[in-house]
Amino acid sequence: MAFANQESPRWGHKRAMRRVLFVLTVIGIPVALLLLFQRTVRAVRCGFGAAYAEGTIVALPPAVIAEPNPHSALPDYRPGRTPVIKLDTENGREILTEPEQGPSRWRIGERVQVCYDPKHPEHVHIVDPR
Repeated sequence: MAFANQESPRWGHKRAMRRVLFVLTVIGIPVALLLLFQRTVRAVRCGFGAAYAEGTIVALPPAVIAEPNPHSALPDYRPGRTPVIKLDTENGREILTEPEQGPSRWRIGERVQVCYDPKHPEHVHIVDPR
């Protein structure tokens, strides 16, 4: 015999399902938004028709790096190094290029994920900058 202040097992099951759905929603929506944000950033950075490849850092020549200066319209310049990347394009062509990014935190021989425009494979962008 069930007491008046006890819930039937059927109602407890519905409450548990609501909790599970709530937790999945609380976790699922932010994860979905994060994935969408990453894809959008990648599309803006690389373009919608971009090709992706893995390249190798083959050199780190000295360069002058321009950085934004919040106190002036002119950038600040400092010495640094920019990576030279060797990669094979999707049509089998080997490219040696410098990415359109600033200073490097990589070492020679490291492999990096890059994106590029298949029409202009010399314009490379590192997908996961450090």
